[in-house]
Amino acid sequence: MRFFKKARFVPLAARTLILLPLAMMTPYVESTAHASQHEGSDSYPAVSDSDLQAFVHAHKRITEIRTETRSELRGVQDEEQAKELQQHAQTEMMRTLDEVGLTVARYSEIVGAVKTDEDLRKKFEDIVERLPENRE
Repeated sequence: MRFFKKARFVPLAARTLILLPLAMMTPYVESTAHASQHEGSDSYPAVSDSDLQAFVHAHKRITEIRTETRSELRGVQDEEQAKELQQHAQTEMMRTLDEVGLTVARYSEIVGAVKTDEDLRKKFEDIVERLPENRE
């Protein structure tokens, strides 16, 4: 019985090691019907079409990295292995941002703007729908 308690605890600790930093870096951009159209315009810098395009591609890849890492962590029993997975995921996320030309700060600004600005959120959703993998 003692073995099962320990085996359950370690994977939970391993998951926590990776999910907290990923949660801070990877947003869940939700469609909120009641968000004010002007709420984000005063709080966030303007988002150009090119920045929004870059954001969409980065967001898609970062979400994939997070999903892959969560899946890999399910089988992790060792805290060191979990740390290695976390570091690898963070490196891949940073590489993704570099590839699209965004900093972590700019990515975070766009996350906030997309969450609060209804027009920007609609543009974001339109771009996502037009991605080749989302077409039927």
